[in-house]
Amino acid sequence: MRLRLIVWHAVCAAQAQTIEQVWTRPDACIRGKETAFAIFGAGFDPKTVSARYTGEGGCAKGCDLALDEKRSAGALTGRVRIDAVGDYTVEVRNGSGKPSTPVRFCSVTTPKIAQVFTRPDPPLAGHKVEFLIAGSGFDTDTVTVTLNNIPMATRSKTSGSIAADAVVSNPGDHTISVMNTGDPNVATHTLRVPVPRILAFVASPHMVTKEVPFTFVLSGVNLAPEQTKLLLFRPADCQNGCPPDNLEILQSSSSLLTGRMTVRTPGQFAIGVQSAGTASALHPELLMVR
Repeated sequence: MRLRLIVWHAVCAAQAQTIEQVWTRPDACIRGKETAFAIFGAGFDPKTVSARYTGEGGCAKGCDLALDEKRSAGALTGRVRIDAVGDYTVEVRNGSGKPSTPVRFCSVTTPKIAQVFTRPDPPLAGHKVEFLIAGSGFDTDTVTVTLNNIPMATRSKTSGSIAADAVVSNPGDHTISVMNTGDPNVATHTLRVPVPRILAFVASPHMVTKEVPFTFVLSGVNLAPEQTKLLLFRPADCQNGCPPDNLEILQSSSSLLTGRMTVRTPGQFAIGVQSAGTASALHPELLMVR
C-alpha cells in the first residue's frame, strides 16, 4: 500500500504544471493587434496542455489561447489578438487536471501620450520643430501622428516613443494626435507655442536723426530667427506697422536681433516684431527720431 502511495505522488508531481515566465512581443499588447507570446515553465504535457487568458471584455471567465503545434515540457508559444484594453492573466492545464496558478500575461493598451519634448524648446512659430512624443500603446506598424490634423513626418517609432518633425505655423495652441489603425481611441496633447516678446531696444547713437543710419540691439524671447520682422508703428501713418528703410539684419536668434536701419521721417515710433504672420509684439518705450 505504501509503495502505491509513493508511485501516485511521483506521478502527480510529474504532471503538475507551473508558469515561471511569460514573454510577449511587443512587450505591451496593442489593442486589436496580433501579439506573439511564449510561456516558460515546467511540467507541460505537450500532448494535452492548454492555456487560457482571463481579463476584460468577453474574457472575464477565460478565453482559450491558440498554441503552436511545437511544444515542450518547458515552453509553449503562440499568437493572440485581444480587442479589450486591460490587464490579463494566463494559466495552463494538462488535460482535465487542475490549472496552474495564474500569472500576469500582458497589459493591452491603447495610445496614450505622457509627455512631448520639442527642439527648440519652446517651439518657435514658423520654424521646423523636432518632436519626441513619449507615451505607451503605439503600434509601430500603423501609428499615425498629426499636428492640427495634418500628418507629421516620423523619424523613428517604438511602442513607447515617436520622433517626428513638423513646421508650427503660428503661436498659440496646437493639437498633437496619435492613433493606431483600427483603434477608435485617439491620444491628444495640446502644444503651446509662445508669442514673441521684446525685452529691450537700444539704438546707437541714442539720439536718432532722420535719414541717418544707426545700429540697434533688440533683445527678447521667442523670436523666430529668419522669420521675425522688425516694424515701426505710429498712429498717423503706420498703424499696421511700417518696415524701416535700409534695414540690414546682422544677427538673428530666438533672443537677439541686431542690425542697421534708417528712419526717413521724424517723430515718435513704437518698435514691434512680428513672426509668422502673428500679431505684433510692441516695446513700451518709444523710439525718438529728430
